[in-house]
Amino acid sequence: MPRAAATAFSNPPQIMTSRAAREAKVKALWKQQQQLPLWAAALAAATARAAQPSAGPRLSAKPELDSFYYEELPKQLLLSSSSSSSASQGPLASLTPEQLALVVEWKLARGTWRPRLLDFAKVARAADVSAAAAAASRALLLSKSKSKGGGSGEEKRKNLGTAIDALCVLKGIGPATATALLSAADASVPFLSDEALVAVLGAREYTKPAALAVTEALRERAAALNALEEKEEEGREGPWTASKVERALWSASRAADEDEEEKEEGKEEKKEKKKRKLR
Repeated sequence: MPRAAATAFSNPPQIMTSRAAREAKVKALWKQQQQLPLWAAALAAATARAAQPSAGPRLSAKPELDSFYYEELPKQLLLSSSSSSSASQGPLASLTPEQLALVVEWKLARGTWRPRLLDFAKVARAADVSAAAAAASRALLLSKSKSKGGGSGEEKRKNLGTAIDALCVLKGIGPATATALLSAADASVPFLSDEALVAVLGAREYTKPAALAVTEALRERAAALNALEEKEEEGREGPWTASKVERALWSASRAADEDEEEKEEGKEEKKEKKKRKLR
């Protein structure tokens, strides 16, 4: 089969169109630096969209993964760390293998399904998970302390990079999954999602440098949105964090699918009307 034909076969037009539409929505929202209502609306719709077909077959089939990641896990980590000897090391230090596996499942449900990675997470040893999480948590805390103490931007990036590296020691964990774990413990670190990458870099690049660049950009956007809320006294979804900015971008991307579904429904209605006229 010719290469062009093979490409067309493996990437059906409707899939390419859907992906392009999603990216367009992400870029459109990212450009709206002063439109707080648009950001607030996207974030507010995120929970509902996780349960809709536009979220993808795996996430929409298990929307509880989304609520676990954004609502339950941060509370679990905070509670476990506060009631254990790991309190001084930060919430992520209390991460368990079971929580790790659920985060990996959530991350895969949001993107490309790679079951082998989930298998690695499910058989991860508790000692390995604990050691990696503790090392990452210490680096994350150091990054936050540098931030409060006026540390240089390079120092902050270095410590966040160290936290990512610590988690990537675990088999099957790359920079994107590492940021998902860090974000669950610290909302100032965003998940390195496709949507965040498209918004900031215009391309999907699952590397540590990309994670650091995305984190910096989304933190700046969160600060800008918080400033708008204070100025406009909106107060609907604040305080904004880098994690919330990323989730709003994801939500906006799924609105593109909703628009396409509405268009398709409109086409079907027109066809039915034509059929009725011909009868």
